[in-house]
Amino acid sequence: LLRETIKTDDGMSKLIANSIAKKGLKKIGVLGLSYKGDLKVSVLSKVIPLIKFLIRKKIKVRLYDPYFSNKEIYDAAKVKTFSFPKDLPNFDGLILSVDHKKFKIRKKTLEKYLKNCKLIIDHDGAWRKYKLKNNYYLSGDRGWIWITKKDLIINVKVFKSVITGGAGFVGSNLVDRLVSIGHRVIVLDNFVSGKRSNISHHNKKNVKIIKIDVSSKNLDKYFKKADY
Repeated sequence: LLRETIKTDDGMSKLIANSIAKKGLKKIGVLGLSYKGDLKVSVLSKVIPLIKFLIRKKIKVRLYDPYFSNKEIYDAAKVKTFSFPKDLPNFDGLILSVDHKKFKIRKKTLEKYLKNCKLIIDHDGAWRKYKLKNNYYLSGDRGWIWITKKDLIINVKVFKSVITGGAGFVGSNLVDRLVSIGHRVIVLDNFVSGKRSNISHHNKKNVKIIKIDVSSKNLDKYFKKADY
């Protein structure tokens, strides 16, 4: 699973970078180096390979994360940082990789800084409730990236994964990671110890939540045609 995850991670990053380039965007601001909201953990961050492919497309990229210093950001992603929200008008596209609480500023304040923004891709739904009009897309929404059949064949296969206990701490982090690289996930959990809120931010197209005990005899149907 880890080997296929790494392959798919690069494939999805390449697809997103190609799509942004096709839309003619030249300056991208990335919000979030962490792999999960309100944590300072950059290991396996999904934005690092994405930034690499954006730069290959001659797109200027800046990265901001309130939990990391300027030096830590540069050491991890090899790009400079910027001030949030003051520098947002400098970008024609934004990518929100995590839902840090510090990104959730007042809608009126945010809109004031988005006047030049032509595309927003929001992975975890940090700005979903704002109903922004700047071509806002939640990851996985129809039209969130432009791809051709050739892109899909060459770059990425959409995997189907089933996670038991997916609402717990470990399981929900695995769900986040798999969704970030394009997997469709089925979560099986009885919610005795796991919390629905750990995975409720995901688009229903990407994550299907089933309340069921793993000791049940009716699990087979959920594993049919699953890759993992």
